[in-house]
Amino acid sequence: MSDMHRDDRVSRALEVSVNVGLFSLLAAACFLIVRPFLPLVAWGIIIAIAMHPGFRRIQKLLGGRSRLAAVVCTIFLFALLILPVILLTGSLFEGIQSLAGHLKGGMPVIPPLPPRIASWPIVGARLKDAWELASKNLSALLQQFAPQIRAVVPQILSVSAGIGVSMLQWVLSIALSGVLLANAQRGAKVAHSLANRFFGEKGPEFVELAGATIRSVTVGIIGVAFIQSIFAVIGFLVVGLPGAGLWGMIFLAAAVLQLGVVVLVPALIYVFA
Repeated sequence: MSDMHRDDRVSRALEVSVNVGLFSLLAAACFLIVRPFLPLVAWGIIIAIAMHPGFRRIQKLLGGRSRLAAVVCTIFLFALLILPVILLTGSLFEGIQSLAGHLKGGMPVIPPLPPRIASWPIVGARLKDAWELASKNLSALLQQFAPQIRAVVPQILSVSAGIGVSMLQWVLSIALSGVLLANAQRGAKVAHSLANRFFGEKGPEFVELAGATIRSVTVGIIGVAFIQSIFAVIGFLVVGLPGAGLWGMIFLAAAVLQLGVVVLVPALIYVFA
C-alpha cells in the first residue's frame, strides 16, 4: 500500500515538474517574442500618460469626442517628430544640388580655408595641408585617406541604421499612444484593477502617483529642452548662423534626449572657424 502511495506521489511530482517546465519554456518563448516590442509599448504608455492632460482639454473643446481628440494629439506629436527630419532632408537636398552644380560648372567645390584655422596649434598646419589638397585635387585626398574612410563608413552606416530604427520606434510609439488615449477610460480601469490586485487599498494612490511622476518628469525634460532651444536659436540668429530655425529644431530634438551639446559643437565650429 505504501508503495502505491509512493508511486502516486512520484507520478504527481513528475507531472507537476513537466507542467512547470512546459510553462517556463512557453513563458520564455513568449518573452523572447515580445521583448523587441517592450520599449515601444513602454514609450507608448509614457507618451500617452504625459499627453493625457492636453488630451482632456482637446476632448472638451471637441465636445467629448475622444477619438478625434486622440487623432489631433497624434498628428501634433507626428509633426514634432517629422518636421525636423523634413527640414534636414530639404537642407541636405539643397546642398547636394549645389554641389552637383559646382561640379558641372567646373567651380571649386571646397571653399578656401579660413585663416583662423591655419593658425590653430598642433592641428592647424595639418588641416591646412589637407584642405589645400582637397581644393586642388579631391580625388588624391580621398585616395590618401582611403583606409580611414573605409574604416569609418561601416560605423556611419551602423549609426544611420540605428537612427532609422529609433525613428521607426518613435513613430510606432506615438501611434500606440494615440490608441491608448482614444481608450483612456478603459486603460485607467485596467490600471486601477491591476494596482488594486497588487497593492490592495493603496492601489489608486499608486496609480495617481505613478501618473503624476511620469507627467512631471516628461514636462520637466521637454520644458527644459524647449527653453534651451529658444536660447540656442537666439544665439544662432545673433551670430548669423545659416538655417538657424533648422538648427533650432534639431537642437530641440537632441535636447529632449539630453544630447544638445552634440548639435551645438558643430554649429560653434562653423561659426568661429
